[in-house]
Amino acid sequence: MISTNGTPRTLRTLLLNLPYKVRLVRRYMCSYQSPNILYPPMELLALGGIVREKHADVALLDAVAEECDLDAVSRRIREFRADMIVTLTGFACLDDDAAAICEIKRRHPDVTLVVCGYYPTLFPRDFLANLPIDYVVLGEPDLIFSDLYDCLAHGGDLSSVSGIARRGVDGEPIVQGHAHRISDVGRLPRPAYELLQIDGYSEPFFPRPYAAIQSARGCPFGCSFCVRSFGRKLTLTGADEVLDDLRFLKDRFHIRAFRFVDDTFTAVEERVVNLCRMMVDADLGLEWSCLSRADTLNDTMLGWMRRAGCRRIYFGIESGSQRILDRYHKGVKADEMLRNLLLCKEHHMETMGFFMIGMPGETREDFEQTMQLAARAKLDYYGGTELIAYPGTELYTQVAEQVEFNLFPYVNRFKNREFERQQREWKKEFYRRFYFRPSVVFRFARTAWSHPADVFGGTAKMVSFLLSRQPTAKRDEMF
Repeated sequence: MISTNGTPRTLRTLLLNLPYKVRLVRRYMCSYQSPNILYPPMELLALGGIVREKHADVALLDAVAEECDLDAVSRRIREFRADMIVTLTGFACLDDDAAAICEIKRRHPDVTLVVCGYYPTLFPRDFLANLPIDYVVLGEPDLIFSDLYDCLAHGGDLSSVSGIARRGVDGEPIVQGHAHRISDVGRLPRPAYELLQIDGYSEPFFPRPYAAIQSARGCPFGCSFCVRSFGRKLTLTGADEVLDDLRFLKDRFHIRAFRFVDDTFTAVEERVVNLCRMMVDADLGLEWSCLSRADTLNDTMLGWMRRAGCRRIYFGIESGSQRILDRYHKGVKADEMLRNLLLCKEHHMETMGFFMIGMPGETREDFEQTMQLAARAKLDYYGGTELIAYPGTELYTQVAEQVEFNLFPYVNRFKNREFERQQREWKKEFYRRFYFRPSVVFRFARTAWSHPADVFGGTAKMVSFLLSRQPTAKRDEMF
């Protein structure tokens, strides 16, 4: 299927978001389940833009959004006559991803299989040793994948491609070069948004059609637990290009809402204000949400964000205990977070806080301080997770001896089962105390008239979790 004689050819490339049993967001930096949130696989769309520039046939199969099982995926592979499949693996879903990859390769042995993602980048030899994949693209994949594609299409020397892992002639894994950042993301083509089946994506209580935009990569902050999108160096897409993307999505799909999926959209104040001014002048009429740190906000920025259509901001709050925040290296004061979270309410923005429960050494007093901050901040929504120490992070280095980690089969948890049980019970208590307050119950009951699927879907998942005795997904967005 791949050129071996130096004759140029195009490779029919299928970008595959692997199937999963429930709605699942996979990204380089994370993977999580939510009954009501699903946005497009942005990393795959970016690679689609690379293939499109080569004037090659490219298609996207988002098996999660289209609710395809492996039989349906296999059928689409045959119908498209794929030469190459490019996919991204997640975190807690890694066992399912591995099983799907094995079955796809069994059914389609001649298709070249390329994998990218955080764990493949961190453990490329393990992926090649355990899965029937052909290539791992390390780190930020766009330009490395472009080089790999050209080499395969032209029958070039694979040893010249830096930033990949593959098998040598003896079958043993070879890692060539290392992951490296793209200094100028303005060099990259527009993601292949035209490949989307837009009806599959949504965010609770937002109008549809719904899409997503990534206007920055990386996160400059030093949180010890965090897996960032490719690293701490922040690279920015120009405001003109962001507006062009939004206009394209609105003209092509008539979108009414979208999310900025940047790790920290509000990292650079001047950029945010300038972009929002331009969005106001463009009069796009779109509602949107974004991810933020509370300490990056101020009154001016929030004013322009609201005028530009921002309706909801997601915050990584993690804890209300200053002691725990310092141990996470958040670099923020709890009282400053509270002040800016309340400032969002003055600008009539919805707020959702993500919290992590169960830092080793966290006490009941720390937990109560977190509960108090969540209540005082008047958050609209809460999302929580037990703390997970991911390999490659500073936190993992600190607590590695306390963690049981294995890649295949996937295990990542604290060895102390009593500690794990306490994490889960505190998380349940947090949900009960937050969502069963009379004011919250009344608000959701009122919203159920206009958004019944969003309200009842989130409620059903929360009740199931509260009644369960088993650990849940490692990062939840729950309404």
